[in-house]
Amino acid sequence: MLFGKKKKKLDARVRFQHSTFTKKLGTARNYKRQARVIPEFNGFSIFATIGLRTWWAKLLALIAIVGVLYLIYIPNFLFVKVITISGIDGDTKTHVTALVNQYLEQAPFYNPRRNLVFLRAAPLSKYIISKDTRISKVTIKRNFFKRTLTVSANAKYIAYIISRQNIYYSVYNDGTVIQVEPLDGAQWMNSFPGTLKIVDAQPNSLEPGQQYFTPELMSVANYLQQHFKADVAQDMTYIELPARLARLPVQLVVHVHKNLPNLNPSMAEFAVLIDPKKDLTIVLEKLNLLLSQTTPDRYKALKYIDMRFDDKGFVCLVNTPCANQPLMPQVAPVPASTSPSPSATAPTSSVISTPTPTPTSSPSAINKPKTQ
Repeated sequence: MLFGKKKKKLDARVRFQHSTFTKKLGTARNYKRQARVIPEFNGFSIFATIGLRTWWAKLLALIAIVGVLYLIYIPNFLFVKVITISGIDGDTKTHVTALVNQYLEQAPFYNPRRNLVFLRAAPLSKYIISKDTRISKVTIKRNFFKRTLTVSANAKYIAYIISRQNIYYSVYNDGTVIQVEPLDGAQWMNSFPGTLKIVDAQPNSLEPGQQYFTPELMSVANYLQQHFKADVAQDMTYIELPARLARLPVQLVVHVHKNLPNLNPSMAEFAVLIDPKKDLTIVLEKLNLLLSQTTPDRYKALKYIDMRFDDKGFVCLVNTPCANQPLMPQVAPVPASTSPSPSATAPTSSVISTPTPTPTSSPSAINKPKTQ
């Protein structure tokens, strides 16, 4: 067989005229592709459109769709079960809890807000702050394992009492005016312990919800409240402001209670004039140094100290010409550079550490103690 002769190839003219070949050629010539039959539109026609033609495929797809809808809209292990409110208490906590439930329950049917997966923190925070003006900040945390929604809220608090035209206003710590308080001049200083008292010269009234402070002025007021007693060892009673026509006033006056017993009410305080644009850390450091060099008699007779100068503090004592001048002058007093004259009423130069102080006003040099 290996060396046998090859089989003679059939002549093409005979092969192409064979009945079998002719039959196959006719079948191929008349072949028509069958069009896919798509049923009329109904609940299952979409499955055929995406290629799911068998009933098993359609059933599995239907089960998957129902399962997804269940996880999104039907209460299950992904839904909020516990709402925790922290950072606030009392009526504010009760109100915030009601606001959270109200936000979750009033959602449109297509918005699954109670689902922890789809609950967005930012809209909920904005909703709470817009509905309760006592809240300044809200933080939202979701715990899927415990199905817990934790709302941490920072409540505003009364931080300032403003006296304007003998009307007293309470102000939140963010500078928002709350309301008029039923106080009088005899009691307002002792009301709302821990708040900063401010007197200003503005003629117009304040409205609830109005922003009282500029950011710059609030920063200055907060710094003085936090650091004045610690840095100067003196009790600040209130701050006096001029008409606030700019971001920061030209000067402000800090009224200080003297640390001495049994003083006449007219001498129980002295004032400190400060330029709020200066570095308050340095100003308070120099003020503390100046007061530490003040003798008890001179301290008792203090009317005010002007700390607006770079290297000196203008000291005014009671029963001197400067004591009759208003604390809000248009032009700041300038220390005299000439020799004092007996007939002159301008302040004279002296060093605050003088052992025998005289009841006159003087620009006192702030002398730092020498190190040995």
